[in-house]
Amino acid sequence: MDRRRESRFSVSPEKLVDTESNLSSAVFYEIVTGLGLEYRPIYETRVGFIDATLLHGRNKVEHGELITINADEALSRIDGVVLLLDEYADQLVDAASTERYLSPTTASNRNTPNSNDASRTRIVESGSQ
Repeated sequence: MDRRRESRFSVSPEKLVDTESNLSSAVFYEIVTGLGLEYRPIYETRVGFIDATLLHGRNKVEHGELITINADEALSRIDGVVLLLDEYADQLVDAASTERYLSPTTASNRNTPNSNDASRTRIVESGSQ
């Protein structure tokens, strides 16, 4: 373990994901599976929430559109994000505590989502924003 602490961390550029400054469900899929984690059913059921609610709303604001959401919708969005973050955090903690990150990523860890599979390609991080 001590030897690993002293070694320099490096990552092959092919293993990086370009978020394009937008966390779409496709980008989230690449991040999760790129870490060798299972793309869990809860993520698949939240694809519409990520893309239509969060990303689309974010893009509207970015392009200068005024959007209005009421308190219930804001709380619903917060709950949805917290649900996804809790699940993802649990996966990361589990992978770290079991040192699963030390084993090579295998295709068996990837549950390919049903929607838009062909568009889910690995892209390289550009380092923007």
